[in-house]
Amino acid sequence: MTELRDGGAKVVVTGLSLDGGPYAQTETWCGFTITFAHPYADIYPHFVRDDLSRTDNGAFGKSFHKGRDFYGEKALMLSRKIKLVDAEHPNNAVLKLEKVIKWLISQ
Repeated sequence: MTELRDGGAKVVVTGLSLDGGPYAQTETWCGFTITFAHPYADIYPHFVRDDLSRTDNGAFGKSFHKGRDFYGEKALMLSRKIKLVDAEHPNNAVLKLEKVIKWLISQ
């Protein structure tokens, strides 16, 4: 984790397993920004390795965005937004990451 000047943080988690998923790669890193407004703002978007590829050579769905950048690192952006984040439904970075990785493996 790297602290940002605005009070947020850049987070990169490495060695995440892609076992059971449709990908040629067995693991990925995942990066995201926790903004200064946390826990009352969504942690969005998430980024994974740029060279992620499917074993069936199929196309990625509309929630995948190729050719993106995560703080200077080429990346594939995953668009998985939480619709309700407020005082009654605060965000949790670990739970959100877990949901994103489970979703990624299911694609």
